[in-house]
Amino acid sequence: MTKKLLTFLTLLTLFFGVGWAAEVPYKTLDISTATMSSYVNNYSTPFTATNDGFSWTIRYFNNGQSSSNWGHIRAANKNGASVATITTPVVIDKAITKVVVTVDQVVASDINSTTLYVASDGNFEQNLQTISLDVTQGTMTYAVPNPTANMFYKLAYDCKKTSANGTLRISKVEYYYNEGGSVTPTCATPTITINPASGPYYVGQTNVTATLACSNPTDATILYRLNNTGDWNTYSSAVTIPNTAAGDVSIQAKATKTAYN
Repeated sequence: MTKKLLTFLTLLTLFFGVGWAAEVPYKTLDISTATMSSYVNNYSTPFTATNDGFSWTIRYFNNGQSSSNWGHIRAANKNGASVATITTPVVIDKAITKVVVTVDQVVASDINSTTLYVASDGNFEQNLQTISLDVTQGTMTYAVPNPTANMFYKLAYDCKKTSANGTLRISKVEYYYNEGGSVTPTCATPTITINPASGPYYVGQTNVTATLACSNPTDATILYRLNNTGDWNTYSSAVTIPNTAAGDVSIQAKATKTAYN
């Protein structure tokens, strides 16, 4: 006869409120309106683009001819591999939270990688943050893990030698920061659903899982931990509740959401 040992589940759900701030573009490189230092009409000559008094150094991109009016810059070429870059040669004085790049067109197989580098020096060696994304057409959002004022920013596109020129085309780069202010957060208290919903639960025999959810907003990040100790874990799928010993087992959950108006 199997000895049945009952283990009880104690549930505690927490709400974790966050202040919200208005996230707005602070600097914008808009190729359609930028003033170019020159039109290079090749994929090797660097040039400078300026919007509203702020300039970017651009390398291994082609901006065509003054009469072409592409409205974008192009990278990747038939002559060889290259790493095309868009760099701020001076610091941005605000703490940038994300950089959003508008990619008008791309052949994804032509691009090995895309990376945003953030550093406190122009050589990108000090206090370096690195954010990498798979290239995609449309908007690409590079979230900065540790937004800090007075940093340099470099976007790098590692391009293969291609069968056609200009298979990566970028029209805009926007640098966002938190303008300030706050509003009341609307994260609901997350729910915890236990399966099976009721006991008895037997040590080593009953497999128990917990499903966590947040109804508002549904895309909130849910964190959890067991037995009120240890680090908080990011929830992604049903959590298996340990059933190796008799006694109380607890699971805590909290919802966080950084949102912007």
